[in-house]
Amino acid sequence: MSDRPAIIAKSAEEMHWWKTIRVDVTQTIERSSASLDKFAGVTLAKQTDYHYTETAAGERRLSLVMTLVDGTVSRKEQYFDGRKGTTIQYDKDHPEKQTAARTGKTFGSEASIPGADRPIPLKYQYVGNIPLHEALEKAQDLGEAEIDAKPCDKFMFNDVLLGQVRQNLLYFLRRDDALPVRVESYDGPDPATAHRLWIWESQKVDVVQGHPFVVKSELTQFNRDGDVRMTTHSEVTHVAFNEKVGSETFRPSISPNVEVSDAATGKILTPARKEADAVPKAPEAVPKTSEATGVVEVAEPPVGWDPVLVYSCWGLGVALLAAGLALKIRR
Repeated sequence: MSDRPAIIAKSAEEMHWWKTIRVDVTQTIERSSASLDKFAGVTLAKQTDYHYTETAAGERRLSLVMTLVDGTVSRKEQYFDGRKGTTIQYDKDHPEKQTAARTGKTFGSEASIPGADRPIPLKYQYVGNIPLHEALEKAQDLGEAEIDAKPCDKFMFNDVLLGQVRQNLLYFLRRDDALPVRVESYDGPDPATAHRLWIWESQKVDVVQGHPFVVKSELTQFNRDGDVRMTTHSEVTHVAFNEKVGSETFRPSISPNVEVSDAATGKILTPARKEADAVPKAPEAVPKTSEATGVVEVAEPPVGWDPVLVYSCWGLGVALLAAGLALKIRR
């Protein structure tokens, strides 16, 4: 039997020793010919880039850029300031242009799609949405194994809801640091008889600031017949702990012409502003002091059509009055 209390303590330590974490991950996707035939006519992703930041206080941000096989780019920004989450979508043809925004009580898609909305390998520090060290309390101990010549402990987590599908997840944790280096998913509690849905496995572990971190891994998904459906290669291009991160990182800036909807109700919270409404008003007169005289001056606002129209109407009125007097004198 595994030393469960020691494993839980090590896992908790690895999740709580840092105040901030920033990680960039690039994923490339390979699909089987059968999978490509099944999705013929659908534009699929070939690469996804994640730029993720999180604080121990619960603030989170994920910038996700997906490159499709036709070369177009799909971009999404996700924020969570500790209380409210915001997701902003961008135009495929103009990745800098916002098209829609959604707010809610959770980060990203975690409310609608169960599971930790974090890039690999941070995703596997959780079991669904539950931190690994907490989920280990009720996990089934399946004994020992060896991964890359290192002893590991196996734990089965039954009936885990991920992406609307209930699964049974078998975690392989390195004994010396409780690092997840392999996760297998099954549609039943017994791996010997159940169908394997997918498997994630570490390919390279580095020591970052004194702590182990999986920097290269592979996720393989299977069809019901056991054939490989898709393989996703993940590589961490940057990771850093305890960098100084300002609170503005987790505060979204939504363009004025973008509708904001509530994720729970679907209601529009901020209707799109018309282009005329978005035009800034003319600046008000700002008092200033002349350096030469010390007299307070007032800068006049730019002359627009309004004052011109006023003066024109005034001049026209004077002209009409003069014409009337002239006619009266003649009579």
